[in-house]
Amino acid sequence: MSKPLRKRKRIHWVVVLIGFCLLYVVYSFADQALQLSKLRHEASNLRAREATLKSDNERLSQEQQLLQTDAYVEKVAREELGLVKPGETPYILGEQKQPK
Repeated sequence: MSKPLRKRKRIHWVVVLIGFCLLYVVYSFADQALQLSKLRHEASNLRAREATLKSDNERLSQEQQLLQTDAYVEKVAREELGLVKPGETPYILGEQKQPK
């Protein structure tokens, strides 16, 4: 009678060992799935940031082209530096006094 008991105990330990192996495999897959999810989220964020940076770069390129045009240079020279073309008479507004 003692032989069948030993067999049952061995089978019991084998089942426990297989159970632990299965738990490890399930844990490994779950951990990898979580890491994959995080990486996909990060990749999505990076793609959005890339799109934003590309649009900013395009806007700045257009602004750079505008800054190099003669019309813009003339506008800045007239408005900020007070320069006039030859033959033009500058018109300066006097300061207005504010009532007290």
